Amino acid sequence: MISPLRLLCLAGLFLLQSCNYTYVGQEAEKVRLKTLFYKNSGVFIGITSTFDYSVGKQIQQCTFANNPEYLSGADPTGKPVALYTYEANGQLASYDFRYARPTSKGRTGELTVFTNTPALITSESYFLEKGGQRVLFKKGSYTLANGLVTSYSRQLTDKYDFSQLYLSEQGYPTETSEYTYAGGNLVRVKTKNNEYELTTDYLYDANPNPLQGIYNPDITPVRRYSRNNMLTSSSTYIYSNGQNIQGAPLPASIASPFVYDGRGYPVSESSGFNRFEYEAY
Repeated sequence: MISPLRLLCLAGLFLLQSCNYTYVGQEAEKVRLKTLFYKNSGVFIGITSTFDYSVGKQIQQCTFANNPEYLSGADPTGKPVALYTYEANGQLASYDFRYARPTSKGRTGELTVFTNTPALITSESYFLEKGGQRVLFKKGSYTLANGLVTSYSRQLTDKYDFSQLYLSEQGYPTETSEYTYAGGNLVRVKTKNNEYELTTDYLYDANPNPLQGIYNPDITPVRRYSRNNMLTSSSTYIYSNGQNIQGAPLPASIASPFVYDGRGYPVSESSGFNRFEYEAY
């Protein structure tokens, strides 16, 4: 089971399935995501994520808070915050996720530190303890070509907390993914771990994706690296025991479930779970 704390972290991660669009400040050609309200029908929790920026679309911090209109199973007083730091060239240097309160194990947050080169980005993720100690729980490696991440591999240490799984990891100690792009979008992801090989193909709209470039350990690559909004996907599993589960092939096209604003950003979807605001900059 994913903990309520982890669900708070998930608030700013998923594709914006449904929302009411509002501008904050004067209308302008350039807009960025300001506030997202995420409501998950499966676990009955509502969370508001507020993004603050230093310059352009460079996020300085994101604050997560429960929405009082939808609190079943949630703690209304909790306000975790994620802090971002950058190198002089604008590349992400660290992601510091601070819990609203210490966990039962005395952990106060999680810190991921990045080392950036033109062809390779490595990362180390730590649990932060009350006494200031850092406990390494994950190492990652991103391979780049022409500025695009073409593969990602990660290894979990024995300190990883399997009671707070990130959706993007599923608990496998080692895993490697290869990425294929077309038209500025991640159109195929091939992932291998000790249990299966998974190939997923994606189909997109032609409209701007508000979550492009937003880092968080829970955000999937299809949201972070793609310029447009994913409409549908098809997956094929090949398991180590020989079992093969073949997904239906992607259609040539699909009617978009989104309603868009005048600039082309998605503002609603038929499922009706989310709403968000932009601000001009």
